[in-house]
Amino acid sequence: MNDSAVPAQAPDRRPVDAVVVGAGPRGVSVLERLVARAVPGDRPLRAVLVDPYPPGAGRVWRRDQPPQLLMNTMVADNTVFPDGSVRLDAPVDTGPTFSEWLRAIAGKGHPDSTAAEFAARAHDRDYAPRRVYGAYLSDALERIRAAAGDRIRIAVRTAAVVRVTPLAAPAGASGAPAGYQVVLDDGDRLAARAVVLATGHLDAPAAPPRREPLHLPGGHPTDYALDTIAPGARVLLRGGGLNAFDVLALLTLGRGGRFGEHGYTPSGREPRIWITSRRGVPFHARVDAPGVTAPVAFLTPERVAALAARDRLDFRADVLPWLLADLELAWYDRVLELHPGHLPDPGALRRALAEPPGPDREAALRTAAPAALRLDLDAVAEPLRGRSFA
Repeated sequence: MNDSAVPAQAPDRRPVDAVVVGAGPRGVSVLERLVARAVPGDRPLRAVLVDPYPPGAGRVWRRDQPPQLLMNTMVADNTVFPDGSVRLDAPVDTGPTFSEWLRAIAGKGHPDSTAAEFAARAHDRDYAPRRVYGAYLSDALERIRAAAGDRIRIAVRTAAVVRVTPLAAPAGASGAPAGYQVVLDDGDRLAARAVVLATGHLDAPAAPPRREPLHLPGGHPTDYALDTIAPGARVLLRGGGLNAFDVLALLTLGRGGRFGEHGYTPSGREPRIWITSRRGVPFHARVDAPGVTAPVAFLTPERVAALAARDRLDFRADVLPWLLADLELAWYDRVLELHPGHLPDPGALRRALAEPPGPDREAALRTAAPAALRLDLDAVAEPLRGRSFA
């Protein structure tokens, strides 16, 4: 038979059970729970995952971005699979955490060379390249699809959703919609019994285009046209948050510069960069405590249960003091390790930390720790508080 005579197969227009809008970590987590909760029936459930970006990684974690762009949480803090510490009425331990996945590929390798190289040297307190987490998410999605078996049929559509419209319920039915019509940017329409919006962060409204000077509006740093910025050009970053650090990395490390023990060695291809921030200063660095699990002695599970049993609770008066006491334990544990010679009496600091929250503890800590080493969260949040400048 001539192949050209074979009629094209008509698309399946039957309603699906669920459309998940967004195929990044939120969408993957939704799909994982659908699979974990699904039970064999007369017919398999049908789910469609929709995203214009690669499924699993999505936009933020896609695997074609530069390795200089790092996650802002540590390896040990990330997973799309729940474990035994989570109380759910469906199976858990359905897949590896990010840390477990890295250990596995460190032994057996991985098609993504960046992921394999990072896994070979990774520790739980490292900050991974985002593209490596994207590889984990892509593998997780394939694991979930394989686990679905005959219970859920999962399709992936590479498209953007432009509109979701509730369908009117039949006459005489309750007010709940009969389902939804999901319109894609390729013109296709999906009928769905349920829609889950797992779109993650949304872009800020686009600013009007400008010709002079070059203006790059906010968005994902990999979407900025940074190659158009010439070496030595003057660059102003509006804001000093995570995107600013990403842009700094791309305009320094991404152009061949190197950070080392004695500072930064430029490549000569960097622009001149100014950073502005409404706070006036950068955010405080995170406390460095490699390999240390923060101690919990005050806001224990037992105390949380006792607080939860109260009829009324004031967070600032009833909860925050105990939380701050544990933060002080973690902070001063590091101070005792790094700066014992700067403490008038390390034993006095340890005794002060054992005191319960209250005025006596605060006075003892002020006496035991010099001002330069003292934990002052208000000063961290507002470092210019009370100061004025000409």
